[in-house]
Amino acid sequence: MEDVKKLLWEAVGKQRTEVSFSNRFRDIGFDDGKLRLGWVKPPIWELVENSLNNIRKYIENKKEFIFVGIGGSINGVKAVLSLNKKNNNIHCIDNLDPTVLINVLSKIKNFQDTIIVAISKSATTLETQIIARSLKYAFCQLASKKKTLNIDDYLKKHFLWLVDKDSFSKLDDLGWQGYYRLPIQVDGRNDIGGRFSSPHTLIFLLPLFLIMKMDISKVKNYYLKYTSLIDRIVNKAYRDALSYIDCQRVYFSVCVDRVFKDNFRVWITQLFQESMGSKEYIFPLKTFVTERRIRKGFFMPIYLDMENISKVEKLMAYMYYLQNFVAFYSYFKRINFVNQPYVEKYKERMRQLHKDDVGNIREINIRELVREIKQKLKPHHIFIEIIVYFCDNKFNRKLENFLKRNFPKMRILIFTGSDWNHHSYQSAYCSQDTLYVILVKKNYCLDDSLISKDILAEQVNTQKLISYATYLTLEEKAILFSIDTESNS
Repeated sequence: MEDVKKLLWEAVGKQRTEVSFSNRFRDIGFDDGKLRLGWVKPPIWELVENSLNNIRKYIENKKEFIFVGIGGSINGVKAVLSLNKKNNNIHCIDNLDPTVLINVLSKIKNFQDTIIVAISKSATTLETQIIARSLKYAFCQLASKKKTLNIDDYLKKHFLWLVDKDSFSKLDDLGWQGYYRLPIQVDGRNDIGGRFSSPHTLIFLLPLFLIMKMDISKVKNYYLKYTSLIDRIVNKAYRDALSYIDCQRVYFSVCVDRVFKDNFRVWITQLFQESMGSKEYIFPLKTFVTERRIRKGFFMPIYLDMENISKVEKLMAYMYYLQNFVAFYSYFKRINFVNQPYVEKYKERMRQLHKDDVGNIREINIRELVREIKQKLKPHHIFIEIIVYFCDNKFNRKLENFLKRNFPKMRILIFTGSDWNHHSYQSAYCSQDTLYVILVKKNYCLDDSLISKDILAEQVNTQKLISYATYLTLEEKAILFSIDTESNS
């Protein structure tokens, strides 16, 4: 075990050409030559402390916070917020559905005391930029109503970008000149990919700092207790990864505490699906997040036993445990676990489309959808995965229950696009055991006093373009429909 851990740690911080040919992480730990193993060694506390103290000057006078991001840039934030359900002053926007944006804005008590924290490793993430521009427009409208003398200065006080340091100049090119920006990593490097960014970067540490009421001593206690468990966590991850190396069909069941489950689910899904799905060693892969250990059937249970530690420490430990499990398991299977080559497929297709291309998506109701699924299902399908490109939890529950009744022998999964594109598209691209059901919403309410219909329509159109491009690149194993979420049919 020590040899594999040593190989992993030896590759950290080195260029690929500096890593020995005998070290397999030379081949599986770099993304087209880019360093991606910075998550392996937790930064020393002094770096964390300096980073949090540096960010304090931007946020200490703010009372409400809106985090904006997609995929790994926001899933870590949402996992942290599960630690304290009473965070009524901290909001997340990770979807282009305009109802999400409108709903969050309706909850803001005082915009003067609010700051938007936009997160994008590259600074160019499409969804993040669109949502941030919409918020920029809303704050511009507020400034106009208040007859603020300098609107530009007003706006700059209400936005903070977290990006890789090398991406700062890209923000300027995208119209964010002079706006606050800080590096995601506390050491200022850019060697950590999005899905590995928690718990060692500001994506995790900033929301933790906020829910701790900016008490840095509390964060320190949690962080030092967590880092004291590193060897124990790594040992468990190695043993668990080793126990499954002979499995050719990999359906993981990750058992977590109930308090984490809902907001932690997508973070875990992205870590596994994007890291190991559709890679060099092709094998079926699915990830389930449960509250109990499932051993029956084809499930492979993964869990971390940690007693006498707080919820904060347990969440940090669980994240690091799962990341090390993925690294070790990928080592045994010879999988490059830090890249995501197929994600570009739907993005390339999307760039070829025009918004008019998605105007004729067939409308359907739930009962008709069942008939369409039955026609498309093949004997080798084990899962039906629903991707809804809108946010409507009530409808999702209704749809999931209806499908479970009609397909009792199938495993039903339901996710929200376009977040799904960032956590599961990579795995879906080569999947053969899943039918993908892609749904867009028929109608949206685009009336909002702060944001123009044109801006909200841009969000809807982009969402539909993403869904259509996704369908076209998965067409042999996917169906696409428009649905009226208000219908009871």
